[in-house]
Amino acid sequence: MLWKQLPPNQNSAAMTWIEEAFEGYQRGIEQGIEQGLEKGKAQGLDLGITLQKLEIIRKGIQNHISLSILSTLTGYSESEIQRIVEEEALNKH
Repeated sequence: MLWKQLPPNQNSAAMTWIEEAFEGYQRGIEQGIEQGLEKGKAQGLDLGITLQKLEIIRKGIQNHISLSILSTLTGYSESEIQRIVEEEALNKH
């Protein structure tokens, strides 16, 4: 409670500075939380898109869709799709 020991005119200035510093701190925290939420949403969206592409590959292979068509649908190269198919086969055994 150091500001209570200050003369009245300095007490007011000290309180204003403390209040402004605290408001800046709060704004910083709020910005950090907002940025964290935005980043989390973007990462979740990316993960969802990746999982959807993997499901397209799984179902495509089960239905004998060519790697060329799966490549067009997912944006993955044929070699990437082949690697994914092989990894899936290894994980099943």
